[in-house]
Amino acid sequence: MPQIIEVGTADLAVAGPGYTLTTGGVGSCVVVCLYDETHKIGALCHIMLPEHPAGSELNPLRFADTAIPLALEKLAEMGADTSQLTAELFGGASMFQNLGVFVNHIGEQNIAAVQRILGGHNIPITRMDVGGTSGRSVQFPIDAGAATPSQAIKENKT
Repeated sequence: MPQIIEVGTADLAVAGPGYTLTTGGVGSCVVVCLYDETHKIGALCHIMLPEHPAGSELNPLRFADTAIPLALEKLAEMGADTSQLTAELFGGASMFQNLGVFVNHIGEQNIAAVQRILGGHNIPITRMDVGGTSGRSVQFPIDAGAATPSQAIKENKT
């Protein structure tokens, strides 16, 4: 039975065989699962926003442009070959369609930022389950090497 590591919003976990990384409440956020198949090491990042504001002391794991490089560092520290990583993306939904343009499109902005950053690191995206109006939960069993999303949160019409 694998050990479960729950990853909160604006958080990151890295693990090897025998572990499952899991997160829930993925609406407009984007979950990035990174995997080194050779070494069976993976990471799960639960990213809230595309870019870390310059000069801010906010948690860098909230932002795609700072969380992904931190995940790459942690993977390398555990022995992963970062040149062999693949990625899967989940989330980026339009959860709050009636709250304004910025909030309505934040999921799309998150997806675009993550794709750009991964491309800059030459990390291929092997699977995406993004967009829509429902949130997700994600389980990433490291032994399987692929994540499993589930639709969990319905559209918020507030």
